[in-house]
Amino acid sequence: MIRPYGLVYILPLAESQLSSRDVIDSIALAAATTVLALLVPWELVFSATAPTGGDTSGHYSAFVYFNDHILPNLRLWGWNQGNLAGFSQFEFYFPLPFLIFSALGLIFPLPIAYKIGVLLPAFALPFCTYLSLRLLRAHFPGAIVAAVFSLSFLFVENHSVWGGNIGSLLAGEVCYGYGFCLTWVYLGMATWWLKGRSGVVAPSLMLMAVGLCHASSLLFCLLAGVFAVGIRRDWRRAAVRLLVLYVLSFLLLGFWLIPFITSGAQSDLFNFIWIVDDWHKYLPPLMWPLFLLAPAGLLLSYFMGDLNDKFRANYLVGWLAAAGVLLLISPLINAVTVRFVPFIQFTGLIITACGIGVALKNQRARWLAAVVIIAVALAWPCAKVKNLPVWLHHNNSGSEAMTLWPDMARMNEILKGQTGDSRIIFEHVSHNDRYGSDRSLEALSHWTGRPTLGGLHIQASPNSPFLFYLRSEISTYCPTPLPLYHHTHLNLARALRHLALYNVGHFIAMDRGTVQAALATPGLKPSGEFGPFHVFTVEGCPDTYATPPECGPVAVVTERPRFIALQWFRFTNLKTPLVFFNSDDDIPAGRFASVLHDDGTRASPILKILRDDGLPCRAMGGHAAISEKIGPQTIELQGLIPGQPVLISISFDRGWRSTSGEAVYEASPAFMLIYPTGTSLKLVHGPTWPHWLGLALTICGGLLGLFIAARPLGLEQPLGRISDFIGRPPLKRRLVALALILVVAGVSWLWLVHDDPRTLCDKAKRAAEEGRREQARGLYSEILAEYGMCDVGDHCLSGMAMTHYSEGDYERAITLWLQLLRDYPDSSLLPETLYHLARSYENNGDPQKAGQYGRELVRLFPNSDWAAKWTSGK
Repeated sequence: MIRPYGLVYILPLAESQLSSRDVIDSIALAAATTVLALLVPWELVFSATAPTGGDTSGHYSAFVYFNDHILPNLRLWGWNQGNLAGFSQFEFYFPLPFLIFSALGLIFPLPIAYKIGVLLPAFALPFCTYLSLRLLRAHFPGAIVAAVFSLSFLFVENHSVWGGNIGSLLAGEVCYGYGFCLTWVYLGMATWWLKGRSGVVAPSLMLMAVGLCHASSLLFCLLAGVFAVGIRRDWRRAAVRLLVLYVLSFLLLGFWLIPFITSGAQSDLFNFIWIVDDWHKYLPPLMWPLFLLAPAGLLLSYFMGDLNDKFRANYLVGWLAAAGVLLLISPLINAVTVRFVPFIQFTGLIITACGIGVALKNQRARWLAAVVIIAVALAWPCAKVKNLPVWLHHNNSGSEAMTLWPDMARMNEILKGQTGDSRIIFEHVSHNDRYGSDRSLEALSHWTGRPTLGGLHIQASPNSPFLFYLRSEISTYCPTPLPLYHHTHLNLARALRHLALYNVGHFIAMDRGTVQAALATPGLKPSGEFGPFHVFTVEGCPDTYATPPECGPVAVVTERPRFIALQWFRFTNLKTPLVFFNSDDDIPAGRFASVLHDDGTRASPILKILRDDGLPCRAMGGHAAISEKIGPQTIELQGLIPGQPVLISISFDRGWRSTSGEAVYEASPAFMLIYPTGTSLKLVHGPTWPHWLGLALTICGGLLGLFIAARPLGLEQPLGRISDFIGRPPLKRRLVALALILVVAGVSWLWLVHDDPRTLCDKAKRAAEEGRREQARGLYSEILAEYGMCDVGDHCLSGMAMTHYSEGDYERAITLWLQLLRDYPDSSLLPETLYHLARSYENNGDPQKAGQYGRELVRLFPNSDWAAKWTSGK
């Protein structure tokens, strides 16, 4: 019998009057909350300082922009000129946590609202865990024990960026934390719908909320539902119910999901496999007792439990399987592998708690046992915590409390400006707590009001590959988070033309070597020294975002515009912009100096043209001065010449449109190019067809949800007919056979393709070190063939050359190192490449060539260890 819709989810919590169970549960939840509360430095949380630590400062500036510039337009997304050369913020990120921050901002100042919002998932997780297990009908004290066990997960300090624990919240994984909490509530609610004992609207709304918090949680919920159907005896009815749940959730989520999916198709891969060098991170010692007891919990459920216990155990095993499959396929779905490990860890915790409930369900002393277990579970993480109090104090004390804040404040005051001013770029340095974190300067746009080229949401901007290349040119050390794109080494003289292209007016250097190089670079003028922050004025800055190109644009037909644009960015003089098209039919006649075609291979003729800087240069006519006004969502230009192209150094996005109807083209690197029809031009950023389609789907989903809620029994008859049709013997056999074939084929395929360029390169390096040189060469060749000019391409050529060098095959080694110099003239491996080339020629009996490359090494990299090694004769 269907229970009354709207009451079903509170029935497990109110089955009787106040009982001993309710008392123990309430006291334990209060105790868990108290333990968490005692850990938090509340006087710092309620101080009006901007939070810092990890990615926190970047998220905080995003929240302020969201609150001040996006929400007032009654949207959940909007253009942000302040970071990454401009990008559509929250179109490719998760808005629900930021809505919660803004709601808190109605009560508290924004810094306090944000700091409270960051901590909320930690306080919510025990309650969400408890509710989930009550919905799963876990025996007492399973639900409350799981809630208290969650403290052991929250207090884990072995990793602080994987998600779910307090360390991850402090590192910036806040959206993940919200999604992680809601996931367990949804999974409990979904089982009621799959059993036919509740309505579908509530779990659909919960799944919608999960999706608005984090994609990893959404994917886990979706796949866990599939496994939940597979273990049910009435799988046909459950499958139909799951489909209804997913369809309604998809419709409700459409307003955000459709733009997210279409944006994701254009975003860059951020799918590298996280190489974990310490197994303790997978199995943190703080959770060892729970992991050790998890197998016993399953055995107890299967052999001592009733039918409900067995089904619950099957559900939990399905959760483990879902997280494991996602861990395996994450590189293929543009996800980071370790984001799914916390789901495995936490499911193990839940399995242990459920096993305890089964073991004690018929014991007279279960109330006493529950109290003892809860007391131990509360004391255990408290006794083991070490760094969390320090991290909490650090983050919540705020930027203004950091040692270097006075220097930063003085620098920010000097750099202050507005949206239309030239950009600021800063060197990436390794972690330094004296100014919050190595990501603190990503909030410069918030502090100064001026746009910067740094930013947190790197997948949302099409300019990210070029900006990380530029960052590697201006930094002694630079991270390389986009595995399919090449990066270079510190070279400020070469970076100047890229800085001018991006309208960079000021450069902030921090590393001592970088500062010395900047002082010796013509075109960089010292403008101020603020502690470790050295500000340089870029003298070649055009101080404008709209400029006529020096040479007529060239049209390029390609399916890989970012890759082609990066070769243009690396090798050409940047005078001839490329404009990208999908086919020749899209190219308007007479507007471009020539049309080039890319065949998608490593030998494509366009790559040689770009590498040789051989683009045609059709000089453009004279131009009057262009005046511009850059707003948060608008670009206004005056003084244009009709028919003459204008290049706007702001990220191309489908949301930009001209109010006078001109086409907006994507031009290299990832800018906008327009042929104006008049002397003035206005661009506005607004919704496009994915936004309207998504909004229409959400409206349809809302109406459908209201209809279903008004008739809670109306779905039963059609769902029964559909499940009966699926259950007909011929169709059932075919469906089961097809499912088995797909599972076997899918797992086999995943096992073959689960590597990425970095893991393959690591395997090849290990093979070479262990003497398996032929195998190493095969792996290196596989990377070059499969991934082209990826981030580790130069490492592959160097690694292959070293295998030949170690065998005395100097001819082959020389060939490969010369290929590295030709394909990667900007490689960070140049010093060691020149050194080994010199040694190879020396060993091969050609002292003249050896001396040539040795002198080149000393000339280009006089301070490198390789130059010292060469000059010393080692």
